Amino acid sequence: MFDGITCALATPFLNNQVHFDSLVRLVNYQKDNGVNNFLVCGTTGEAPLLTEREKDDVVRCVKDSAFEHVLLGVESPSTWECLKQMELVCKYNLDGVVVVGPYFSKGTHEGVIEHFLTLANEGIKLYLYNVPTRTSFDISPSIVKELAKRPNIVGIKEASGDLVRAMEYTRLKNFDLLGGVDELTSIFKSIGAKGMISALCNSFPRWAKELWQGKTILAWQKACEVAFCETNPVVIKYMLKRLDVFVSDECRTPLSKATAQNRKKVDKLFKEIGF
Repeated sequence: MFDGITCALATPFLNNQVHFDSLVRLVNYQKDNGVNNFLVCGTTGEAPLLTEREKDDVVRCVKDSAFEHVLLGVESPSTWECLKQMELVCKYNLDGVVVVGPYFSKGTHEGVIEHFLTLANEGIKLYLYNVPTRTSFDISPSIVKELAKRPNIVGIKEASGDLVRAMEYTRLKNFDLLGGVDELTSIFKSIGAKGMISALCNSFPRWAKELWQGKTILAWQKACEVAFCETNPVVIKYMLKRLDVFVSDECRTPLSKATAQNRKKVDKLFKEIGF
């Protein structure tokens, strides 16, 4: 179901409140450009900075706009908090969850396996999400291979940048590799990944889709360089404002708006590519 490109949706804010009109425009912008798979409340969506009520409202808004093909990002070092977040899957009939490795608590090998197995017991399709640059915790290949034996654990979003382990995961039975590093989109495709969960897709959905289909997008790497010159999704939000998808490029603290220098990089990029 989540073959190809999935957009890791950014969450728009205005005056520190979620701006739902902008969120609907973002979903429609994706659909108008051929992207119909969505991840809500993920890293790009600033999920740790949303309240429980805001997450509920954001999920409802996206589901009402997208209708189908929606994954929920789940992030907490607490197994029980993850279970609580996963209640939104049943409430809004979502298609599954993408669960980040448990950070901060320095879980043991056995403890991390038990953490994910407990979540898998809910009968919801579960993708692991390995992003050690964010969590300072690496879901090791040995853990992944053990968890891949469970039928409800259907794949992994691999964002470590380690392509050797990524290739190993493509050989696991009934287990999908989803790329999680935009700069490596073409490489993930070439090694057998089923799809990409893309942050840059927010700004360039047609490029993301065409790149996955095998077309050469000369400006993709330059766009990645600009988009990720600050912590994601800071610059992407400025791009979305420039595209008139968002009314504001506001982020929640401890993030902030893109610096003047990096806004100029976006302006230059957009001029070069004719946006």
